[in-house]
Amino acid sequence: MKNKILKLTVAMAAVILLTAALVVAVTAEVYTGACGENVTYTLDTETGVLEIEGTGEMTDYSNSSGVPWYSLSANIKSVTIANGITNIGKFAFQQCSNLTNVSIPNSVTIISDYAFLRCVNLPSLEIPDSVTSIGYEAFDGCSSLTSVVIPDGVTSIGWYAFDDCKSLENLYINDLDSWLNVKLYSSSSNPLDSASGNLYIDGILATDIEIPDSVTSIGNYAFCGCINLTSIVTHDGLTSIAHEAFKNCRNLTSIAIPDSVTWIGEYASSGCSSLTSIDIPNSVTTVRKHTFSYCSSLINITIPNSVTSIGDYAFYDCSNLTCIEIPNSVTSIGDDAFEKCKSLTSVTIPNSVTSIGEYAFSG
Repeated sequence: MKNKILKLTVAMAAVILLTAALVVAVTAEVYTGACGENVTYTLDTETGVLEIEGTGEMTDYSNSSGVPWYSLSANIKSVTIANGITNIGKFAFQQCSNLTNVSIPNSVTIISDYAFLRCVNLPSLEIPDSVTSIGYEAFDGCSSLTSVVIPDGVTSIGWYAFDDCKSLENLYINDLDSWLNVKLYSSSSNPLDSASGNLYIDGILATDIEIPDSVTSIGNYAFCGCINLTSIVTHDGLTSIAHEAFKNCRNLTSIAIPDSVTWIGEYASSGCSSLTSIDIPNSVTTVRKHTFSYCSSLINITIPNSVTSIGDYAFYDCSNLTCIEIPNSVTSIGDDAFEKCKSLTSVTIPNSVTSIGEYAFSG
């Protein structure tokens, strides 16, 4: 009887081992295939390592379901791209929710649209010096991303590239001149916009910034969301400050704007809640929409005789602004221009003004 039980136990153990072996065989597979004309991939589902090898371009997929490893994206923990690959294709690693490590070689020049969209566990990423372009929504929804290094060679960052990166705290650049030449397509093209964070230039936290003499225009969204900035010094060769250039720089206390500046964009200083005063140069003809809105510490401002119009919401919710003198050159004051300026006790409106918008002085 004991022998029968022993034989039965051995047989059952063998079945269990065989079943376990079959499970391993099913769950730990290696997948290979093409992901470009001269590019192949290997995915080991046991280790979670996806290797991209070959030369030239990865395929730009029209949607995520076209990516060959799409159904296995949850298995991917690490991506290694071999030297010789020149781009990261559209949708390549979208929603690889367990991806924590990516190695990108110096041969890559383009990170395409949606490349790392919603890789929610990716903590950091080193973008090589060879990269010149970062695509639309490339890192959108990478909610664990804490820091980004943008190399000097990057010339454009697409719409919403870093949108909804809620943990992003630090942007590292090597050279301010190079950064100011990058074309940013939206505020969330700037890595600091999503969560507001710190700008480091050549490894040093930037608090007081002097714009280089070679720069003639501060571009759209250039410093948007940079909470460490306290002052900006410009130079006489500067001609324009673009849309949202300093938006939500909440610790910025002063901006020196030279007379050479003729154009200040919408929302340029909106949300600069520590800004106490500002001089608009005589060369500026329009105070545009939301230019100084939500500047809650702004006490006084001088509007020069060159200004002919004050745009919608121009000084909206400047809650500490006490008085304003509008020069004879102004002909129109836009909707909500001074709405919620609750400390405003004195306003001088000249005869030159022919239109005042709705709710211009409401509140």
